[in-house]
Amino acid sequence: MLKLTPQDHEKVKAGEVEVVKLLADPIGVEEKYIMAYIAIGKNSRVLIETGPKKSFDRLKESLKEVGIEMREIDAVFLTHIHLDHAGGAGLVAKECNCPVYVHPRGLPHLIDPSKLNAAAERTLGEFVFNAYGPAEPLPEEFARSTEEKVYSIGDVNVKVIFTPGHAPHHQAILINGVLFPGDALGEVTVWRGSYSPTTPHRTLPPMIIDSIRKLMFEKVNSIAYTHRGIIIGKEEALKQMHGEIEQIRTWLEVARIHSKECKLDVECYKKYLLLADPLYKDLMESGELEKSKLLQNSIRMSIDGIARYVQGIK
Repeated sequence: MLKLTPQDHEKVKAGEVEVVKLLADPIGVEEKYIMAYIAIGKNSRVLIETGPKKSFDRLKESLKEVGIEMREIDAVFLTHIHLDHAGGAGLVAKECNCPVYVHPRGLPHLIDPSKLNAAAERTLGEFVFNAYGPAEPLPEEFARSTEEKVYSIGDVNVKVIFTPGHAPHHQAILINGVLFPGDALGEVTVWRGSYSPTTPHRTLPPMIIDSIRKLMFEKVNSIAYTHRGIIIGKEEALKQMHGEIEQIRTWLEVARIHSKECKLDVECYKKYLLLADPLYKDLMESGELEKSKLLQNSIRMSIDGIARYVQGIK
């Protein structure tokens, strides 16, 4: 696997547009785990991701720190509807009085999030579900279904790229060479250069790999990850894409080799991943995993998802 050059940027310039990182951890959790981003043009403001419902006040504070009120946002784009990326979309839409662009397969479940919230409560675990809060319904008047095309929001051009795998309703966003991959490229602890897959139950790893290959053909100069920051540089971006494919394949191989022994025991798989994946080992030995309960839970779900996929458990 390819470790990245450690970076920790607050913003990145993309032509005439500036992309600024916003902290979107839920109130009561300080882990630098969830980021939203504001793309600032000369006459328009585009928000990418909202974070969960319980990050709404923190998101407003983060916007104010860069001199923007939520009512000044012209549009919101979501990579997918999972609670950590979109749980606060309904609250944000009502505050900014602006359209929210969502993949067509996910949009109905954000307008009526009852099934989304029930599934999240089952899979996230009590601590994380309570930390995020249930998704707030998105009022229909603000809901917009996306297509694979470029949207012009004032002087900010937003390209939508469908990237299924992590979820069937997953899409990546590209603005002037800055890629917002959602969970398509895993979670990257940018200040260490280490990353891990995001493959919870019902994700399709081969489809994720196909989506990553699709992103390789885009002109990407920087990547702004919802989890956990910005990397700058074409070579670093491609390195991470190639590395994530290798990492997913490694996790699949570990699960295949040890499926009879470990079954669905996540702790059993962890000891073998420490031997097979140097980036997972780095997160463990550096103490980064110990610092973040949200990252710990994500890795737990990702190992469980890989194990269930290998064993054909639906």
